[in-house]
Amino acid sequence: VSLADDIRACRACPLGGLLTHAVTGEVPAGAAIMLVAEAPGETEDREGRPLIGPAGKRLDLALGEVGIDRASVYADNLIHCRPPRNDLRPYPGVSQTCGDLWLDRTIEMVGPRVIVALGRTAMSRWFGEVRSVYDTSELQRVLPSGLVIVGAPHPSAILHGTAWVEQKLVQSLRRAKEVA
Repeated sequence: VSLADDIRACRACPLGGLLTHAVTGEVPAGAAIMLVAEAPGETEDREGRPLIGPAGKRLDLALGEVGIDRASVYADNLIHCRPPRNDLRPYPGVSQTCGDLWLDRTIEMVGPRVIVALGRTAMSRWFGEVRSVYDTSELQRVLPSGLVIVGAPHPSAILHGTAWVEQKLVQSLRRAKEVA
């Protein structure tokens, strides 16, 4: 049984009973850069793959601008099940539960040199409460293991924001590439 199979079978929180697919990370173990977003959206839930919907397409453009091949990074979510209407508020503690059960094991399996935490929910895992997407691109932390965490706006913020948000995402990805 693989880690992905264990994640798909998980029912440790209320979201496990609501999922279409548990969306697990993709390619490749051993990647220097790991992207960690919040949770699957509608497209990701339907297809069972992370960061492939409209926000994922914006992410791909930003990765391309920085010269990072999407196929060379490990893409995942902090939470593997889509919350109804993409709203985590009715499900307190889910990000902690999923992170403790699955994300730490995934990080160990992948062995990245840098993690790009996309958006406030993912960043909260390493930086505590982040009040605004605009605070994200300056956040960077080195864990005792040497793993570097870089904060970045979630690419979905670009869909609802300005070019400034896209610039912040590109800056964060550029920093991650330099560290990796």
